[in-house]
Order: sequence, then structure tokens, then C-alpha cells
Amino acid sequence: MSESEFQVVRTMGFVAAAGLALALQRLRPHDRERRARWMNVMLWVINGVVMFAVCGACACTVARWAETAHAGLFNNVAAPVWTTIPITLLTLDFVSYVWHRANHRV
Repeated sequence: MSESEFQVVRTMGFVAAAGLALALQRLRPHDRERRARWMNVMLWVINGVVMFAVCGACACTVARWAETAHAGLFNNVAAPVWTTIPITLLTLDFVSYVWHRANHRV
């Protein structure tokens, strides 16, 4: 996968997540007060932009290192891109969820 294709996939994922979050907020708002809701949306947008920039750069750096070092499962196993992307995303989401749950148990 080229860098431009990766950027397109990453951007599409971000837009899909943003659309889903906004749709869920619209269908079942956490706070009925309009002002508080917009404050939550603005905080979410700021957080999203910062995380998109910082974590995206970190992920690209680590992915490039792993490719050159032949580290990781998909750098050593021939698999089509259409399977590696969803498996990678699900694995990263699972690790993030486990980390989140572990921090609540302390």
C-alpha cells in the first residue's frame, strides 16, 4: 500500500468515525442542554484533530520501521491488503480497549 493510499484510508476512517459519533450524539444525546452538547462536540473535534495528527504520525513512523526491519505478522506473511487493514484495526482497537479497562481497575 502506498503512502497516498494509506492517507486516503486513514482519512476515510476518521470521517466515518466522526459521522458515527455525531449521528449517535444526535440520536441519543448525553446532555439535553444545547450549550453543553456543543461544548462536548467542540472538545471532541479538538481531541480528534490532535490525536489524528500525533497518533497518525507515530503510527506511520512505527509502520515504516516495522517494514524495513521485517517485524510484525503482516510484514512476514503474504496477505491481501483488504484483510490486513481490518485485522490490524480490530487488533489496535482491542488493545486500546484492554488498556482503557485496565486503567479503570487500578
